[in-house]
Amino acid sequence: MKRRRTIITSLLLIAALALGIGYAAITGSLIVDGKVVAAAQPFNVHFIAFEAGTGTGVLSNIPEVSCDTTLSETNPAKSIMLNVRNMASDGDTVSATLTIKNDNDCDMYVSVDTILYGETAGTATSATPNYFTVTTDWTAAKKIDKGATATIKVTIEMDKSCTEDYTGYFRVTLNGTSVAPTP
Repeated sequence: MKRRRTIITSLLLIAALALGIGYAAITGSLIVDGKVVAAAQPFNVHFIAFEAGTGTGVLSNIPEVSCDTTLSETNPAKSIMLNVRNMASDGDTVSATLTIKNDNDCDMYVSVDTILYGETAGTATSATPNYFTVTTDWTAAKKIDKGATATIKVTIEMDKSCTEDYTGYFRVTLNGTSVAPTP
């Protein structure tokens, strides 16, 4: 009887071992790998308002400036054309104030990188003015918080008096980045 109990116990132990080994032989893992490719946010900085400044003429002419686009929060623009009229004499000036809005969901640093001049539309590639000079009131990059606005004043001043009709073009390029400029 003792021997029979030992044999049964041994068989039960062997069966338990065999069962344990059988389960241990089936193992594995499930893995989820992933990759996210995100596109850079578009440059969502726009002109949303234009205000003409008062022109100052040396003679009886009064310089004027207008914008070719009606700007608003619902009608923003990334590119506009300022049209200046009635400039004639050295010292004539006119200015315009433009409101810029940052619609990105991060702060943007916007700066005036270049002011170029040209004699025909689309050829404003010279850094040297001919009859007039364009300046802005921005001397460094401006931080525009997300959702906020900033204004830039653009001033056009005649450097030479015109004895004949003259047409010249200019381009003010404002560039923006989400990275704060190093001092």
